[in-house]
Amino acid sequence: MIGVLTIRFRVALAFTLAFGVIVAGFAFLVYGNSRDASVAKLDASILTYAGKIEAEVEEQSSERIFPAPAEFRSLPQGDLSGARFLLRSLDGRVVLHDTLLESVPPGTAAQRPEGTMETSSLGGENYRLYTGPVEVSDTPAYVVTVASPMAAVESGLQRLRILFLFAVPSLLVLAAIAAYLITRAAFAPVASMIAIARKTSAENLGARLELPRARDEVRLLGETLNGMMDRIEKAFIAQRQFIADASHEIRTPLTIIRSDLELLRKESRSASRSREIGRVVDEVDRLARMAENLLLLSRLDAAPGSLRRSPLRIDEVIVECVQSMNPLFRARGVSLRIHIGEAVEMEGDRDAMKRILLCLLENSLKFTKRGGRASVALRKEPGSDLPVLVTVQDTGCGIAPGDIPHIFSRFFRAGDTRGEGGGSGLGLAIVDHLVKLHRGMISLESEPGKGTTFALRFPAL
Repeated sequence: MIGVLTIRFRVALAFTLAFGVIVAGFAFLVYGNSRDASVAKLDASILTYAGKIEAEVEEQSSERIFPAPAEFRSLPQGDLSGARFLLRSLDGRVVLHDTLLESVPPGTAAQRPEGTMETSSLGGENYRLYTGPVEVSDTPAYVVTVASPMAAVESGLQRLRILFLFAVPSLLVLAAIAAYLITRAAFAPVASMIAIARKTSAENLGARLELPRARDEVRLLGETLNGMMDRIEKAFIAQRQFIADASHEIRTPLTIIRSDLELLRKESRSASRSREIGRVVDEVDRLARMAENLLLLSRLDAAPGSLRRSPLRIDEVIVECVQSMNPLFRARGVSLRIHIGEAVEMEGDRDAMKRILLCLLENSLKFTKRGGRASVALRKEPGSDLPVLVTVQDTGCGIAPGDIPHIFSRFFRAGDTRGEGGGSGLGLAIVDHLVKLHRGMISLESEPGKGTTFALRFPAL
């Protein structure tokens, strides 16, 4: 169903992609805000700790005990964990030592009252680094550098990334499933219409699309298509009725014309005139057969259930047909053989089956030259859906490859490779129609100059 992308699939895909973009954008937004909030919280804790250091410096300076490292080490770090600090004088001399931070330059922090905050890699680990002035009696006297590891922030962001890594694809899968179910429910009336439309043919033009209850565009489409099918059905019925009426009305004048022509031929004293009248009689006969075939097709189209199906021995029907055609084959100098492996029963209309076989045998006789061969074979193929196989084979002129796809079309007559038979182009169309009415199928293999094989398959009884 998805060789060509259906509207349902495209809608579901578009919904899933749009939802995926929204979820991805939301995830990036949440991740960015979480990262900024975590860093801002860490920065605030660092600034608080730096404030405590500044307060301790000022207190020790007033008590004239500065620097007292033990007092600085006892300062509470609050939310920080593993914080480090380094204190320098304004000229760069280290006052309170920290080996990790000795390589960090003081920069111009002394001239910036707000200090600087940055992220730096120290000892193979990321730290959030603050460098700012320390005032004593409202005058910058020292520069403090405070560093706090970002492990906790990075760990939280890592958990968030893992959460998104599993949550986003899961949400996309759920969205795709939801989109599929929603579009399937929305397009269910359309799928029903498609199924009914596919089954609609000339044999069941009375079928109509089921309309959804909702008064929406789908219902409007269904009503429009039903209206179109009503018009098509009426046109088909009118066409069939016209063909049936015309075929029925033509038969009587053709019979009269033929009788008059036969009378004229008998009374004619000129051999050439008799031959000309004979050719006209042949054409009248062809028209009469065409009218009969058209009438038969019209009846089959109008009432396909008119076939009288009953159990029949297909092998007996084949024998009867071969016996009735044998004299014609002998007169033409064409041998006709029969190959029946066993008695086979099937359900079908006896007269219709005889018409099928006689038409194929007449076809073989018409296009097989003197000295050629024809045969009819019957066998069963156990395990097949259509186990009854009947083949009609000849060594005639064959059928051109370009004509084979159209050979069962009504009024189609093959090209020059089929000789000069005066057919109407309806015989094989009738055969195909009757085979289908027996729930069977017909196929052929042919090669110009070597012959043709028709294969008929039917269900067994």
